[in-house]
Amino acid sequence: RISLTRVVAAFLDFLIFFLERTIMNLALYILMRNDLDSLTSGRKMAQASHASNAFVNQVSPANEQYVEWKNSTRQGFGTAIVLSVTEKELNDVVRLAESFGMESGKVVDPCYRVVDGLSEHYLPVVTCGFVFGDRDSKELKELTQHFELS
Repeated sequence: RISLTRVVAAFLDFLIFFLERTIMNLALYILMRNDLDSLTSGRKMAQASHASNAFVNQVSPANEQYVEWKNSTRQGFGTAIVLSVTEKELNDVVRLAESFGMESGKVVDPCYRVVDGLSEHYLPVVTCGFVFGDRDSKELKELTQHFELS
């Protein structure tokens, strides 16, 4: 005969097993370039905002991971982590993330001010990028573990 205690214990074991495999640790990684001297703290904040907006506009509103991330706060956003990268590192991470099927992209400031001596130029420049996914996934850890926080 099976006791109620054993049934409840078995159910709780199953529930814990199930939850450990379904709850994701989702994050939006913003890859901020550290090799642009003119990218001041204020500009970095603006570019990070652009990256968040680019992500929200790119991702499908039906994407289950996005919905979970967005609903993790009442304000409609989840965890965001800003990492410091070079242009080459940014390009490599975004390319690899795309090959893994992760939401990712680059932010191009269409009129980025570049001072060259006494001249000013306004050029399209990749300032940052983003990668979205489960922080605990092997692929995302491999892509992000070597970078410092920005």
